[in-house]
Order: sequence, then structure tokens, then C-alpha cells
Amino acid sequence: MNAPYTQQIAQFITTLDANPIPEAAKKMALDAFADCVGVLIAGSDEEAVSIAASLSIPDNDGVPVICRGLQVRMEDAALINGIAAHVLDYDDVGLSGHPSAVIVPAVLALGAAINASGERAIRAYLVGFETWGMIEGLDPLPLYKQGFHPTAIFGTVAAAGSCAYLLNLTAEQTANALAIASSLASGLVASFGTMTKPLHVGRAAQAGLLAARLASKGFTGSPDVFEHDSGFLLSHSPSRNPALDRVLRTGVPSVDWKAGAGVLNVKRYPVCYGAHRVIDVVTELAIEHDLTTEDISSIDVVTGDMQMVMLRNARPTTGLEAKFSMQFAIASALAVRRCSLKELSDDFVTRDDIQSIFPRVSITTVGGSMPGLPFAPQEQVKLTLSNGQVLERTVEFAKGSHQLPLDEIELKDKFIDCATTKLSEDNAAALWLQLRCLADLKSLRALILQ
Repeated sequence: MNAPYTQQIAQFITTLDANPIPEAAKKMALDAFADCVGVLIAGSDEEAVSIAASLSIPDNDGVPVICRGLQVRMEDAALINGIAAHVLDYDDVGLSGHPSAVIVPAVLALGAAINASGERAIRAYLVGFETWGMIEGLDPLPLYKQGFHPTAIFGTVAAAGSCAYLLNLTAEQTANALAIASSLASGLVASFGTMTKPLHVGRAAQAGLLAARLASKGFTGSPDVFEHDSGFLLSHSPSRNPALDRVLRTGVPSVDWKAGAGVLNVKRYPVCYGAHRVIDVVTELAIEHDLTTEDISSIDVVTGDMQMVMLRNARPTTGLEAKFSMQFAIASALAVRRCSLKELSDDFVTRDDIQSIFPRVSITTVGGSMPGLPFAPQEQVKLTLSNGQVLERTVEFAKGSHQLPLDEIELKDKFIDCATTKLSEDNAAALWLQLRCLADLKSLRALILQ
């Protein structure tokens, strides 16, 4: 008889330490962990984070809320730090979502509570990442088609896997944790551009941690929650035809180690990843031809239909709305030749020169998707200048993608830029070194996070 897929994944998690981990996977985990911590620090003072933190109860025996001088229950820390990790939309992208923004806060919260080592944290991250990878992509259509936010749905289960590993749960307990998490997974695309989107991420980290802790105490869930006729895969399936034949097989699922295999992309801009390729192109054209907003007659973009589901704000008036606006991404690239944290302010978004670009943007959408992301395989940008000249460019990969990765210097520059929003330059540099040597860290509590 074929073992339920839920139990197969649980078996993978509980036998991880008995199997070799590819060096490429370990490197990806280190890069992802460091990038996420930097972005989390930069987001720690945002209003959404402050509101969530105000509802928590201080606990002197708890774990830190990063850069807020506050200790709380570990579940609350996972929630607040998870919101901070995603609130700027500057965190990495892969597996149809934002893996690190969920997994890292869950691992940091539980890891600090149980005094886990850095090596253990790396392995816990990889458990969550691979758990996510085992259930993502089983449907021919992306979850966005169903209105679900994949990060919230897959992330809850992934966080449960990471935390089950940290708690050394048995295979049965781990299966229960995955099942509990599956019933807690939620999040809607309609919330993009509001505080609720980063709440999805924090809640996924919190719910996954809670699921693992409940399971550790004997709380039970469905032993076949993934493949059951009324289970996780079918209930979240846009096609109503997930590849159940691929998961109903005997033994531990074959692990192709998505970690390190070119599925994770580091963001260069703190906006929805669906706009990054266009930002690259427009910035390049603006610099090459010394363009200003006044030089532009019209902008025509051909992009993916699913990208425009996410980039829903054609006329943003706030920094939060602008994160999900192709029009703003183009305007920022034209006006100042960048799209950084400084541009995501209400004052910048409402500038006359920025607002004036929006009506000049025309967008055409196409179907199809690129491997690992629900984006068009390529995008086309055409700028028509006031003098009649036409500038056109086609782009396939964004800078910072796994196809065009950031080098060590670029990764460090982004981290330091983020971390020094709250830490001194010396502490930011010291934290970077700790994270680059995470496997040697005896306890996560030693990280310089305040």
C-alpha cells in the first residue's frame, strides 16, 4: 500500500540528518538567511509591525522581537518578525512565493527559545524550503488563479516542517504538525497593497510554529491531509486536477533539492517582483539616453497576466500601494533612475512628476509563465519619446534572479544598507559576518539583532 504523502514528507523531515545535504543547498540557505535578516531589520519600524507588536504581551523569558527591544512569546515573535520580513516587499522570491520571509522568522523564534545552533538553523531552513517545494508546483495552474497567496498557503506548512525538525518530533508528530498547519493556511491576493499582505507572512510563520508545538504535545491532524479528496491539494487547486499520481507512491518522496538548484531570486528593489524586469529596462534606457519624465510621450509594456493581478494599483497614492504598481515602478525608474526604499514614501509617490507618468503607461498582458514563477517568460518595453524616437527592449531575467545573481559584494551592500537603518555600522558589519559563518554559531541568541 502506498504511504500517504503527508507521512512521506514527515519521513523526509525526520531522516534529514541521516542524509547528505548538497553544498549548493547550504550556500543558498546562508544567502537567503542573511538577506532575510537584513530586510527584516529594515522593516522593523514600519507601521504594520508596530501595530502587531503593540498587541503582544512582553515576556522577560521570551524571545526577541528584532530591533524593537522587546521580548515576547515565541509565536508572537514569529508573527511580528514575519510581518517585518515582508512589509517592505524586499525579501527573496521563489517556489511561487516568498520562502525566506516565512521560514527565517519561524526558525529564529523557535531557535532562540530552545537555544538552537546556527548549523541546526540552516538545516531547519532547508527542511522548510524542501517541504514547500514538495507541495508547490503539483497543480498545473498557480494558486494566484484561485485568489490564494501562495506564500501564506505553502509557507504555513513549510514553517511547520522547519519547527518540527527543530523540536526533534517523531515522524507521527511531524505528520500531525503538517496536517495542523494545512488547516491554518490562509491568505488572499485581494489583500496585496495593504498591511494584510505582510500579515499573511507573519501569520504563516506563527501558525507553522504553533502547529509544531501542538503536535509535540500530542495534538493530532489528518494523516493524509495533502492527498485526501477533501484535503490540502484538491481544496487549493485552481485546476481541480493536481498531480496526485506523482505523490501517491511508496516510500520517502524523492528529493531533488530545489535549494541551490536555481529557484530562489534575491530582490534588488523593495516592490513586487513582478515589476523588477521592467525597472531594470527602464532604468537602463533612462541612463543610456539621459531621459527625464518630460521626454516621454508614452510607455507600452507587454507583461504577464498574472503579474498584473498582483500589480493591481494603476494610480497609487501611498508608498504601500506603490509596491504593487507597474506604473509607479516605471515612473520611479524614469524620474530618479532607481527604485529604492527612499522612493517608497507617500511624499515621493504623490510628486507631480511621478503621478504624471501614470496615464502615459499602456499595458498589454499575455499568458504563459517562466519556470518557478507565474510571470511571463519575457517582457517588452517600448518608450516613445516626445520627439518621435522609439526605444524598445525585451528582457528575460531580472538582475538578482538566480540566472543573474548578485555577487558577494552586492549581497553585502544590500544587507548593510538595510541593517544600518537600525544598527550601527559596526554592529551591522559584525552581524553580516555572523550570518556568513552561521554554521559556526553556537546559539542563535548570540546574533546581534538589537
